[in-house]
Amino acid sequence: MTTDVDICNNALSGIGTRSTIASLSEDSPEARACLQNYQQTVDELLRTHPWSFARFQVSPAVFAAAAGTPENPNGTGPLPPSPWLYSYAAPSDHVRTLRVLPAAGPGSAAAGALKLPFVVRPALDLAGNQITTVLTNQPLAQLIYIGRPPSPDDWDILFRSAVIAGLAAKLVLPLSGEKTLSRAAQGAAAQALDAARVADGNQGSQEPQPLPDWLEAGGFSGLY
Repeated sequence: MTTDVDICNNALSGIGTRSTIASLSEDSPEARACLQNYQQTVDELLRTHPWSFARFQVSPAVFAAAAGTPENPNGTGPLPPSPWLYSYAAPSDHVRTLRVLPAAGPGSAAAGALKLPFVVRPALDLAGNQITTVLTNQPLAQLIYIGRPPSPDDWDILFRSAVIAGLAAKLVLPLSGEKTLSRAAQGAAAQALDAARVADGNQGSQEPQPLPDWLEAGGFSGLY
């Protein structure tokens, strides 16, 4: 079983660090740097491409409905911001919304041609906790989104390599301060991400996606 700690240790090894970590919560420079950068790196790379392994479809719960809709005929709050009719609560593992579809789903010819308007916005639930919501005018919506798979074992193997390389690129400066090594690590990260996106894109029709800002800043534009 591959764990988050295994990914971090592979990244540390990739930049020539002899030390390993046993936990992300341990008190060491390596663990603190990994804890600070690990999940952010995973989420950034998940957002760069409509990965097949991380694509999910759900019927999200209605968080708020506009006054006069069947779900809220009396206009009881909370209400979605105008001009949207519905606010749906995104799943807890949500990273990026790809599409909103009608309840018929992608199995119908009409649904396959639709690109329904939507926006993603933060909101506060009744307990005051911040959640992610998807605003749309579609009743009974289906949400196709990129989510966080539960474990690195659920990642595509090339995506796993891209995360290791991307994390390594972020660890170089805080752990060594070597700018030349940092530049080389950014190049390796861009190549690993390109390879993963190309391989995944070959499994179906995909739209071009951007590189993360931290790779763009390094001068790597990718293959897309």
